[in-house]
Amino acid sequence: MILLGVVAYLTGLWLGLFLSVFPLSLLGALLSFGLFLTWFEQRGWLSRWGGFLLFSLTVVGIGHAHWASMVGIDQNLVPLFDKGPVTLQGVIVAPVRQTPDGLVLVVAATRHIIHEDAQVLQGRIRLKWREPARSLVYGEHVEFTARLREPYGTRNPGGFHYGDYLKRQGIHAVASVQGPEAIRVFKGETLGIVGSTLGVVDQWRHAIHQRLDALTVE
Repeated sequence: MILLGVVAYLTGLWLGLFLSVFPLSLLGALLSFGLFLTWFEQRGWLSRWGGFLLFSLTVVGIGHAHWASMVGIDQNLVPLFDKGPVTLQGVIVAPVRQTPDGLVLVVAATRHIIHEDAQVLQGRIRLKWREPARSLVYGEHVEFTARLREPYGTRNPGGFHYGDYLKRQGIHAVASVQGPEAIRVFKGETLGIVGSTLGVVDQWRHAIHQRLDALTVE
């Protein structure tokens, strides 16, 4: 049982990396896992407490990984807020969302470009690209020039505050760019197996979206 518990926790740690990317899919996977454990209990292959323990360890692992990914970034974007356009480099760390007027990216900033120098930078930026020239996918390295702002939103008494929501999602700044040349893609280090997998999934999503758009036009 100890070995199964360790495997369940490690599996949760791995799944937690996808929580902010595929929350509904992960919820479905947890539900399926719970039904699977229940079936094992009914067959007499696993005690009720054993199944509860395995499920709990998996959930704890997911929560631990998600929490670590959200608070583990020592961001230093604040000094750049409202100081005019800045040139940044970073990597896309979430599936790219398409909107009627462009793309929405989550970029993990890596460098602040000042003339010919590059300063190391950390922090996640929600970047809106209007009138894009091409599609982008998870894991691509990008460079852009934009004005950074603190996540903001309208606060109503007891109501929803969009800026606070973004901060809870690990977003440290927001920005927008416009025009087909506003974002430049360049080669950089890969994000490992997880990043490569999510990049392929993102490419499939965009291919399906483009095909559906073509069918709609036809």
